[in-house]
Amino acid sequence: MEYTKNYHLPQWKEDDRIMMRDFNQMCADMEKGLTEAKTTADEAQHSADEAYRDSFKPYAAGTYTGNSGTQEINVGFRPRFVMVSGDDGAGSLTDHYQSLGYYFGVIGPELAYDIAFLTDTGFQVKFNLNRYPQLNQRPNKYNYIAFR
Repeated sequence: MEYTKNYHLPQWKEDDRIMMRDFNQMCADMEKGLTEAKTTADEAQHSADEAYRDSFKPYAAGTYTGNSGTQEINVGFRPRFVMVSGDDGAGSLTDHYQSLGYYFGVIGPELAYDIAFLTDTGFQVKFNLNRYPQLNQRPNKYNYIAFR
């Protein structure tokens, strides 16, 4: 009798005598291999599920409302950089494009504008009427995405 190269499964020839123990061993080996493969796949899926929990995502996104003071936005980790976009709610197309200049900012280690800073748990924004972009003006709504 010959056997397969990778899994040592019997390969009977026409004149081989098929023995019950050979057949049962083949089935036991297949059962063991399939069980191990399923266990490995289940463990890999569990690891993938754990890796994609909210606490492990490579970013955090959210919103806040400006308060014309100072506020810290907690995202649960120290970001590498943050993008903030706000709108004064005026609604017209012209005002919308002006809003992009006034209310859009990128916060990073070298990009703080003296009005926005990275912190160990997120970022801080400060209102300063004479500085742009305005990232904490009341009552504007702001969207952000913070990257690990």
